[in-house]
Amino acid sequence: MATDALNLVQQLKQETGNLRTLADTVSKAELTKEFGSVLEEVISTLNSVNKDLCVGSSVFVQEYDDLINGAVANFITISNKLGGDIAEEAALLQQAFQAQRAFIAVVAESKTPTAAVLTELLKPTSEKMCEIQEYRDKRRSSKFFNHFSAISEGAPMLGWVTVPNTPAPYVNSMVCSATFYTNRILKEYRETDATHVDWTKGLVKVIQELEEYVKKHHLTGVSWNRQGKDASVPAAGAAPPPPAPAGGAPPPPPPPVVAPPSGPAAPASEDDSRGALFAALNQGEAVTSGLKKVTNDMKTHKNPELRKQVKPVSSSPKPYKAPAAVKSVAAAKPAQVKKPASTQLNMKRWDVEYHSQNQNIVLDEANMKQTVYIYKCDNSVINIPAKVNSITIDGCKKVGVACESVLGALDIVNCQSIKLQILGQAHIVNIDKTDGCMVYLSENCKGAEIISAKSSEMNVLVPNAEGEFTEFALPEQYRSVYSEEKKTMVTTSTESMG
Repeated sequence: MATDALNLVQQLKQETGNLRTLADTVSKAELTKEFGSVLEEVISTLNSVNKDLCVGSSVFVQEYDDLINGAVANFITISNKLGGDIAEEAALLQQAFQAQRAFIAVVAESKTPTAAVLTELLKPTSEKMCEIQEYRDKRRSSKFFNHFSAISEGAPMLGWVTVPNTPAPYVNSMVCSATFYTNRILKEYRETDATHVDWTKGLVKVIQELEEYVKKHHLTGVSWNRQGKDASVPAAGAAPPPPAPAGGAPPPPPPPVVAPPSGPAAPASEDDSRGALFAALNQGEAVTSGLKKVTNDMKTHKNPELRKQVKPVSSSPKPYKAPAAVKSVAAAKPAQVKKPASTQLNMKRWDVEYHSQNQNIVLDEANMKQTVYIYKCDNSVINIPAKVNSITIDGCKKVGVACESVLGALDIVNCQSIKLQILGQAHIVNIDKTDGCMVYLSENCKGAEIISAKSSEMNVLVPNAEGEFTEFALPEQYRSVYSEEKKTMVTTSTESMG
């Protein structure tokens, strides 16, 4: 397409010159007024078409600006609502987009550069991507580590400029990388804070719109301008600085100086008090002369009347008495409102939520590019007859899931009494904080890894040669001993004896 456009430009230049020469050589007597007007109109049209074709590459710069001012700006706005470290790392992502925008502007007006020049042109974007990664690594203990990881895993989408033939699929792969962490965010905040849910959608939207942009303007790689000038690194400060995060406020003014309150004079210093104490002690016997004498009528053992007034103190310990229950004056907590059941496709994720007593849930339209998220279902059965990317079962009770094949991980989290049957292939099954789980493996996935944590009553059923299932219980109790030979703790599972 680029070669055809170049040939067309050359032909238009030649025809435009020929027509203008013809117009100059033909005498006015030989031309009618109508013919002259038509000829000038043709020349003007050819000139405008020629100009549009020559500078048409700047269109993808404008559309990149639309991406920054649209999806990226919306993501920054949501991040600023959350504030703190999340807003700071989101600002780094925005700066990375601004750096790549400067690179796109060079692409629009330059020929394909040498490898050395290309490396220098990509350096600002690369540095921002490294800053995003370092920001995440320094905050591994933060409660928002999943947010930092989602941005960090999605930021390599800007590396599409280094992919020669298939940059769009590369950008699309970043959706899966970021989704691993956005799903964790959804598990934590779906019921408590809708802003975090919108934040995950905003990040995925940025990646998807970048993919559409690359498909439209750089399908087989970066579209350099073959008629442009030689590429060069922009001078420092040439690119506009990225805007500061919205919602920023100047630092508060220093606290006002408060005058000391007026009052009585300060007490005597520590040295004066110590001197008065020693002077009193040096009085000798006279030191007790100021004490009041205790007479017999003031003594309990000498005055019977005083013994009647004072209640004797028991020296034996009192028996324990349970404290009276304190009745709460707070209003009773209202019953949780049951949400309607739903099964819908949200971008590339099937959300199966709040189903109860439903034994006929079938996701027959799912495919291997999509994930399945099953949430807060009870007494239901979900059938997934097609191969999918991953499956997450979260907060469910007495639910059965039958699936064909899973490319990635199969997660069971915060559940009770789950039955899972894998009919095809699966590589990893994660069981976390779950009580009661039965996993039926097929002949093709006997080698699947099963990773469990904080779970109980886990059983794996493996088919034998006769087609029957043999049940194996996963350990719940472990024994740890320090090994002098290995200089570390050695942990083994314990078996119940009975």
